[in-house]
Amino acid sequence: MLDVINNYEIMGGRTLKRYILMGLLCVVTIALIYQFSSPTCFSSHSPQNQWISPERFVMSKDEQTGETHKFVYNRYMPLIFIGGMPRSGTTLLRVLLDAHPDIRCGEETRVIPRLLGFRQSWLKAPFESRRLSEAGITAEVLDQAVGAFILEIIAKHGTPAPRLCNKDPFTLRSAVYLRYLFPNSKFIFMIRDGRAVVHSIISRKVTISGFDLKDFRQCLKKWNAAMSAMVCIVMYVISYLIHGLTLCMCEQHYQCQQLGTGVCLPVHYEQLVLQPKVWLEKILSFLSVPWNESVLNSIISRKIIIPEYDLKDFRMCEQHSQCQQLGTGVCLPVHYEQLVLQPKVWLEKILSFLSVPWNESVLHHEELVNKKNGISLSKYLLERSTDQVIKPINIEALLERSTDQVIKPINIEALSKWVGQMPDDVVKDMSEIAPMLAMLGYDPNANPPNYGTADALVQENMKHLEKYKEDWYAKQKEMMSIRESIRSSLVKQKANNNNIDNNVVDVIHQSNDDLDKTVGPLQSIT
Repeated sequence: MLDVINNYEIMGGRTLKRYILMGLLCVVTIALIYQFSSPTCFSSHSPQNQWISPERFVMSKDEQTGETHKFVYNRYMPLIFIGGMPRSGTTLLRVLLDAHPDIRCGEETRVIPRLLGFRQSWLKAPFESRRLSEAGITAEVLDQAVGAFILEIIAKHGTPAPRLCNKDPFTLRSAVYLRYLFPNSKFIFMIRDGRAVVHSIISRKVTISGFDLKDFRQCLKKWNAAMSAMVCIVMYVISYLIHGLTLCMCEQHYQCQQLGTGVCLPVHYEQLVLQPKVWLEKILSFLSVPWNESVLNSIISRKIIIPEYDLKDFRMCEQHSQCQQLGTGVCLPVHYEQLVLQPKVWLEKILSFLSVPWNESVLHHEELVNKKNGISLSKYLLERSTDQVIKPINIEALLERSTDQVIKPINIEALSKWVGQMPDDVVKDMSEIAPMLAMLGYDPNANPPNYGTADALVQENMKHLEKYKEDWYAKQKEMMSIRESIRSSLVKQKANNNNIDNNVVDVIHQSNDDLDKTVGPLQSIT
């Protein structure tokens, strides 16, 4: 009997211990579940907090009425992005759109393309991407920050307007990404004859990595090799495989095509010059901006400089591919040739594409250049001779070479300026050297090619330039002299201590005053 009792006590003790142990395990398990289910213990990759940013707006006072207006901006507004290869007419188009009362583009920001490049490099580098992710900086967080930064720059670097526009040529390399950040944005991709582009680059001595500026054949081959990539980039996977290439010219075009014609409008520089009214009407129609005669007036007597570009990379294919990827409803390719030949037709297309009502002012932009609340071009002297936003302390931008397309009404002189400037053997072998010319719709064997017929407006401009050619030439020389005085002062100062002192700034300010006096009399050349 005693043995039975002892065995029972032993078994009961073991059972009790087992229950106690199981109870402790349950408590620990519950505690762990509670602890790790707490939002503070979740991985930073899955944030539980939702940040709601305050309303963004800009207050603007109407100087005529004295009324103050509130302009609200956000990532869902219909932003406009203009891009393309340098020397393709992007500045011409942005000036024409700036003449519209509902649109404000302004000068290049320079920082937006760099930020987009940084973002791409951060996420493409495996080690850096992993470090950012471990720090809680996910792609989503980064995208929100990049979008907010870009929006602030676009909204506040100029006067408020119902439609805001950005013209940093290489932003179209990231058109698909920009469309993701700003889902209602639209893109215009400028295209130009590669022979004219190469001739302009060589004649302006624009340094490009890998390009021999003394060899037309080599430069054309480089141009063709880069452009040819666009015909094969028709799938996302191919775009992914090449998106890291630095010598890629097709991505802007591809991005424009991907956005679609309803979002990105290609404009040929040559057509814009030959038919300004036709193409300005197309552009404004594309942008859903009403027609304004001031845009046409700006073409009739164009008194600004067509800027030069600081090419440090040749990435046209990235823009082309991005445009293709976005599709015709989002990205509109515009040939420069068609825009200048038929500006009204194409500006109507562009404004319609952008859902901007037509306004005649897009054909008369010269009436608004350098005017208060008009087209901003004269904050600094070289802003009119370069495609960059020039500040007195920006030596690199100030030292850029100017263009010969200065202070003239929009014209077709640049369409075939390259004719007769290339070696005979290069001209003879053009179809073999640059077969992409034909792919883009240009006749490689025509010298000059038949870009089309200029409309009446452009023909009148050409007659005007011929009639007053001596006056225009004198003004051109005077402006070049003023610019050279700034260049000399900057070079001398940089050689001394690599800083810009007050004397150089004074030279710049004085030169700006001289330039205003020079531009002023241009109004009398009628």
